Amino acid sequence: MRVREVILEGGNVQIGAQSAQRLDLKKLKRDQLIPVLDQLLQAINAGFAKMHKRPLWSPRLVASRKFLSGSAFHFFNVAGIPSDQFVKYKPTVGDIDTQVDQSLLEPAKQFLDAATGKQFGPATLIGYKASVEQLITLWAMSDPPVNIQIDLEFVEYEGDEPTEWAQFSHSSAWNDIEAGIKGVFHKYLLRALSTPSLRDVVILSGKKETPKIVKTTDLAFAVTRGLRYKLRPVMDGNVQREMDGLKVYKEIPTKESTYETNLYVIAKIFFGNQFDAGDIEKFWSYLGTLELVKKYFDKTQQAAVITGFVYTLFGPGAQELYRGDPEQDAADKNAALDIMTKTLGIPYDKKSVDAMRKDYYSTQA
Repeated sequence: MRVREVILEGGNVQIGAQSAQRLDLKKLKRDQLIPVLDQLLQAINAGFAKMHKRPLWSPRLVASRKFLSGSAFHFFNVAGIPSDQFVKYKPTVGDIDTQVDQSLLEPAKQFLDAATGKQFGPATLIGYKASVEQLITLWAMSDPPVNIQIDLEFVEYEGDEPTEWAQFSHSSAWNDIEAGIKGVFHKYLLRALSTPSLRDVVILSGKKETPKIVKTTDLAFAVTRGLRYKLRPVMDGNVQREMDGLKVYKEIPTKESTYETNLYVIAKIFFGNQFDAGDIEKFWSYLGTLELVKKYFDKTQQAAVITGFVYTLFGPGAQELYRGDPEQDAADKNAALDIMTKTLGIPYDKKSVDAMRKDYYSTQA
């Protein structure tokens, strides 16, 4: 049985015998939780500043709350989103996502190593795990008695706040939350936008440049880095080489790639030069990006996006959203897929997708 990777977000982290617990906002009052969590974040900030003579987050950033990402930004926005409305659409909260200047990764590890087992304000640090460009921390709170996960995402800063790309790539739009769509599905959709360019090509690989026919796309999207072209045409003079009627390429190593992080440029790469700058705000959400797909892609391209999205949800390498909870994983993924097909007006191949789902859930540990 294959063991699938679990996204260590949403309150999934486990350290030793201790696990993160979701905050049930039908039992725990949001208006009472926020001041306590604020106190914890302030204590963490002060503790880091005491060790390193500078805070994790500047006072201005703390005041604006732009250091919070994902649904955490909306969770803390008590003035803008009344608690009855927030709980209606998001009755539980799994973790608190924060963004930290990437230059502070090593100092943050030093701080957490020293802080493990110690109390900061209303909570004690149980420990932490390092993941891809983030440190996932687990804190034991006494009132309420719950283990809360706080993620430190290390991103590029401009001045004393995260860049626009950092905020975009870790965002979770409120209109998506109202529709029952997790922020991760917005990023899955961005990955699927390259699917219309999927085709058979010849790749020359290795020192001997061995030719191999593969099905691939021109683009690769990475939440942490941006959008890149991953294929380099092999040229014979001014003409691209062909073999058996297929274009020949070499793959561009990620370390040699140039990543695009300008949102307008990325949107134009995906949707073409006809992309209207006035539509850029829609690009920030799953629902808005689906509108762009419907507006700028033809039906064949739209169907390809659905196929790419399905493979991200249930194909080889697909990730679990929740540790040990396949029912919730299926509910969230199916909801996102249903909204996509309803918005685009294109049904998916039910037999094929059902087979993928069956294989995916049968191989979960």
